[in-house]
Amino acid sequence: MEFALVLPLMVTVTMGVLVIYMQGSATRTAQQTTATIADIMSRQKTISDQELAALGATANALLEQAPGQNLAQIAIASVSTNVSGDEDEWFIDWAIEYNSADEITLEEVKARDMPPMFRGKSIIVVRMKVEHTAALTFEGLGGDDTFVYYGAVKPRFVEKVTYTDQPGS
Repeated sequence: MEFALVLPLMVTVTMGVLVIYMQGSATRTAQQTTATIADIMSRQKTISDQELAALGATANALLEQAPGQNLAQIAIASVSTNVSGDEDEWFIDWAIEYNSADEITLEEVKARDMPPMFRGKSIIVVRMKVEHTAALTFEGLGGDDTFVYYGAVKPRFVEKVTYTDQPGS
């Protein structure tokens, strides 16, 4: 008799915990994928559209680990500061997009917590947008979400990562 009273509560709590775990796992996977793409970009000397497509394929392969993740929209930009002048003025050297992503804007970059830059230096900003379709929903938990994550890194081996239309140059 008591079991029949407690069973619905146990099922409800178990399902809620499962939905929250799955949502957290999807979020963590998207965050780690953004950090991985940013780290890969920090090691490049140049980037081309073909290499960006390879990065997009890498991101999508990593996202497959979490059920319900759809294809990633990736935007990458090189942001620099001016070399001369009294104020630190930021500008975008180049910006490229993958899978119909919107271009990264300077206002968007300034609204984020970016690493400090000295005059004439640059950072690489990566924005990844992933739509997530929950495999399981329960009483207002789960459902469709859109994750947008940013990564900003300083180039490791060059002052600035350059954009080229010739892969591997």
